[in-house]
Amino acid sequence: SSDFSKDIVLEPQTFSPDNDGFDDVLNINYAFDEPGNVANIEIMDTDGRPIKILSQNELLAISGTISWDGSSDNNLKARAGMYIVHFEIFNEKGENQRFKKVCALAVNF
Repeated sequence: SSDFSKDIVLEPQTFSPDNDGFDDVLNINYAFDEPGNVANIEIMDTDGRPIKILSQNELLAISGTISWDGSSDNNLKARAGMYIVHFEIFNEKGENQRFKKVCALAVNF
């Protein structure tokens, strides 16, 4: 069976959404062995509070990128700090995996 967590890479792991043209978004890059994977992706803070839903039952291409611009679901800017990206990936074969990856939102003053 697939290890979907190996198929997903966060770049850059520290991003700074200050519109200076450098590392302004977190890119969630994925490349799977086969098409047909569906994703739920949610950003949470380290206290487990939901910040932003990025994908809800979204059918992913075999490879691509989903980006987070540092905004929350209520369109506020998320504060600087560590965030947890929660993934649930599943497909019609019945494979279902949940895993987490960590990113940091840095603000340059």
